[in-house]
Amino acid sequence: MEILTGTIAKIFEYTVEPIGRQVGYLINYKSNLESLRSQLKNLDAVKDRMKHRVDEVERNGKGVETDVQNWRKEADGITQEAENILGNEGQAKTNCFSGVCPNLVSYHRLSWKSAKLAKEIELHAKKEFPSVSYDPPLGRDMCHALSKLHGL
Repeated sequence: MEILTGTIAKIFEYTVEPIGRQVGYLINYKSNLESLRSQLKNLDAVKDRMKHRVDEVERNGKGVETDVQNWRKEADGITQEAENILGNEGQAKTNCFSGVCPNLVSYHRLSWKSAKLAKEIELHAKKEFPSVSYDPPLGRDMCHALSKLHGL
């Protein structure tokens, strides 16, 4: 009896759960798109704050940390990808079989991509940086001028 129970549990684990997850993408289509829109809006706000910090750093003549520059490039790429997904929403609404039924494959694909990207955006927006800037190395002329000042 224990063998049968274990076997049924494994069958359930490897068949029913994955099928349920895939059906969930169809059921949660609208909420996944809304979540993506919401996360994208949040990421845009974080990008703006980071841009302001970087602009301030550059005005003060300091260098911008490499990880901050990389984060900004990745954020721009993620934003572009999210906008592409949201732009394809109308394409997913096209019907198959001459308008008889909705195109479930397109709905599923769009919902899956939206859910995946919304999670990625959430993680990306929560990224913290210990420091945005660094003091650039002193130039040769500056070192020479400082040594003269200290000599006085």
